Amino acid sequence: MMYKFLILKRCIESVMMYPFILIGRIAGKFSKHKEFDIYFFFPFHHVGGAEKVHYQVAQTFAGKNAVIYFTRKSKKESFFEEFKKTGFVIRDISKFTDNKLIYPMSFIFRGIVSYRINCQKVRPIVFNGQSNFGYKISPWISPFVPQVDLIHALCSFSKIRIPFLRFYRKSVTVSKEIIQKHEELYKKYSMPTAIIDNIQAINYGIELPKRVDKEIRKEGLNVLYVGRGSEEKRIHLIALIAREISVIDTTIKFNFLGDVRKFIPEDLLQYCTLLGSITNSEEVDDIYKKNDVLLVTSSTESGPLVALEAMLRGLTVIATPVGIINEHISNEKK
Repeated sequence: MMYKFLILKRCIESVMMYPFILIGRIAGKFSKHKEFDIYFFFPFHHVGGAEKVHYQVAQTFAGKNAVIYFTRKSKKESFFEEFKKTGFVIRDISKFTDNKLIYPMSFIFRGIVSYRINCQKVRPIVFNGQSNFGYKISPWISPFVPQVDLIHALCSFSKIRIPFLRFYRKSVTVSKEIIQKHEELYKKYSMPTAIIDNIQAINYGIELPKRVDKEIRKEGLNVLYVGRGSEEKRIHLIALIAREISVIDTTIKFNFLGDVRKFIPEDLLQYCTLLGSITNSEEVDDIYKKNDVLLVTSSTESGPLVALEAMLRGLTVIATPVGIINEHISNEKK
C-alpha cells in the first residue's frame, strides 16, 4: 500500500508542476544545445567517498561525448578538477535547483533538461549518482532513453528514489549487503518484484599505490580516520576512544583527515589531531604511511573505499561491519 501511495503522490505532484515543466520545455526548444552520448547527474564535487566514486565512474568514460550536471551546492571545489579531467562539458545548475527561495526554477530546469535529452537524434544514456534532481527528472524523460542509477548505501535516498524506480532500467550498488538492505526495504513497501530484482552489485576498484614504505617506530601508535564529516560516520565515537586511550597510553595518537571539525565535541578536541581536507594523492599517501591503524565507526556505508586504500598501504583496519567491510575483512584474521 505504501508504494501505491507514493506513486499516487508523485502523479499528483507531476500534474501540479506540469505548467513549469512546459515553460522549461519551451525555453529548451528556443535555446541552443548540443547532443551528448551520456548525461551524468551528480549532487556535489566536494570531498567525499561518494564524490570520489562519481568522478572515477565519469573518468571511466573519458573520451566520450558527455555532460555532467551538478545539482546541489558544493561546500568546496575539492574534486572539481578530477571531474574536469574527463574532458566532459560541466554544468553546475545548483543555484537554480538547490535554492528554496526560487524553488519553481527547479521545475523549469526539469523541463529544460528533459527536453534536451528527449529531442536528441541519437538516443543518450542517463546516469544518476544519487542526485535528487536526477530522480525528479526521470518521469519526464522518454521511456526509450535508458536510465541507470547508483545507490551507495541504505540512506535517505533509498526512500526518495522509490516512486521513481520504475523509470530506471537498472540500479547499481557496491555490495551484496546493500542489496539485501534494499530488498528488505522494497518488500516493506510492497514494491513490484521486477523492481526488487533490478538492482545489482559491482565491486569497487581502486588505484594501486606505486610503492609502500611504512615508517617503523620503536614506540607509539598512530590511529587514523579518513573521510568527510557526517552523522552516520559517528566521528564523535573516535574522539571518545581517543580520550579513553589517553588515560592508558599517551603515545597513541588519533589523527583525522577530512573536514570533521564540527562533528567533534569541544571537550574532546584536545585528544584529536585535525589534518584538514587534503586531496593531493601524494600527501594522502604520506599520511597513510605515517599511521598504523584505520578506524571506521560508521553506522552505514557503501564502501568505505578508505578501508581498501588503508589495507593496501599496510594499515590494520578496525571497522564496524558495514558496506563492503564484511566482503574484504574477516574478523580477527590477518
